[in-house]
Amino acid sequence: MQIKSIMRAADQLVLLNPEDTAKDAISKIDKGEFLSLPVVENNKFLGFLSKQFIYEKFFEEHNCGNADIDSFLGRKVSTFLLNSKIDALNPAQPIEEAALRFSKNKLRFLPVEDTNGHFAGIVTQQALFAILVNAFGIEDPKLIVITDGISGVLSRISEIISKHGGNITNVIKLETEVPNVDEVSIRVVGADIELLKHKLTEKGFRVK
Repeated sequence: MQIKSIMRAADQLVLLNPEDTAKDAISKIDKGEFLSLPVVENNKFLGFLSKQFIYEKFFEEHNCGNADIDSFLGRKVSTFLLNSKIDALNPAQPIEEAALRFSKNKLRFLPVEDTNGHFAGIVTQQALFAILVNAFGIEDPKLIVITDGISGVLSRISEIISKHGGNITNVIKLETEVPNVDEVSIRVVGADIELLKHKLTEKGFRVK
């Protein structure tokens, strides 16, 4: 699956301009109940800005004193830009690339640029996680089979599950701390999970 299948296109987003004021930014963030917003100028992604960061900067500079907050909020968004050097994703990249990027930083979204370097949209953590939940069948019942070798095992397990009305939605091999022993996580729908556990155990499999 490619990035373009889960990204939100630029024309569907609320964007900030570097010439907007901090007050304008807070208004847009509050109105849409956002955590942060992209800052874009001439189809170029410049960074993002959050309401939290604006107020943190105010208190950092003025130590909670009697500073003129109205004057402070009159500053341009360009003076508050965050993470302006984020490497953008390409719409044709696999979604795994987004997962890797999110695992390495604390960003709430990642920018996407087309082949011309123009801002095309964003990928959010929420959109990515929704796809992964669906792909891994996380909401489906799970069996864990303990095996001393994966070769030939999956075909036997699949045959037993299919014979008793089950459909496998996801299979993941999990390494253990015991040499030559693996755990195979199998998500199944359409059958009684306890029945499948019993049938697999009958055939000599060790099942959690």
